[in-house]
Amino acid sequence: MKILSIGNSFSDDAQRYLKEIAAADGVEIETLNLCIGGCSLETHASHIKDGARAYLFHYNGDVDRNDLISLQEGIAMRDWDIVTVQQVSVKSFREDTFYPYAYEIADYVREKLPKAKIYVHQTWAYEHGCPRAYEVTDGKGADFMLKCIRSAYARLKREIGAEAIIPSGELMELLYQNGASKIYRDTFHASYGLGRYALGLLWYKLFTGRSVINNAFHSFDEEISGEELEIARRCASSLEFI
Repeated sequence: MKILSIGNSFSDDAQRYLKEIAAADGVEIETLNLCIGGCSLETHASHIKDGARAYLFHYNGDVDRNDLISLQEGIAMRDWDIVTVQQVSVKSFREDTFYPYAYEIADYVREKLPKAKIYVHQTWAYEHGCPRAYEVTDGKGADFMLKCIRSAYARLKREIGAEAIIPSGELMELLYQNGASKIYRDTFHASYGLGRYALGLLWYKLFTGRSVINNAFHSFDEEISGEELEIARRCASSLEFI
C-alpha cells in the first residue's frame, strides 16, 4: 500500500510511525508526506500552478529530512493508492477557507492519479484550555473549534467526493476523554510519543482493516507508559472512517 499526504506538520504527526507499525504486523506500507509547515489548502493549490520545489520530502516517517521537491515530483514518484488532503489547523474550523482550493487539489490529483482514492484527513482541535485555542477562535476555545472542524471536514468530504474522513480529530479528543496525559507537545501538535503513536495506529487500522490491539511496534521518540499504550490502542481501535 502506498500513501501520499498533501499536508503539513499534522500529517507528519500521523505518518511518523505508520510504516513501522505496519512492519511490526508484517505489512508493507510506503508513505510520503509532502510537507510545508503551516501549509493551507490555498498554498497547496498555488503550488499546483507554480511548481515550486517547496515541499519537505518526508518519506516513510522520516520527518528530519530537509531536501525539497515539488508537489508534481511527489505525485509522480509512485502510483499512489491513497492521497490524503487537509486544511491547516489554524483555518481548519473555518469552512470559507477551504474553497475553491480543495476543488483544485482534488481535480489535480484525479487527473494525475486516476486510480488513487482521496481521503480527507480530519485535523484536530488545540489542547483544552490552552491560550492558542481561545486566540484563534475569538475566545470560544477548543470545544467550539472541534465542533466546527467536524462540520467543515464533513462538508469537504462531500464537496470533493472523497472516499471517507480519517477521524484524527475525533481520536485526539477521545484520548483526552480517556485520561491520556500527554497528547500534545506544544498545545497543538501531537506529542512525539503518545499522540503520534495513536494517530499511526488509527491510520493503520483504518487503511488495512487489521487489529492494532496487540501490535508489537515499540520504538518511540518519546517514552509512553504502559497505561497510555493501552489507551492509545483502545481509542484507535474504537474508531471507523466517517
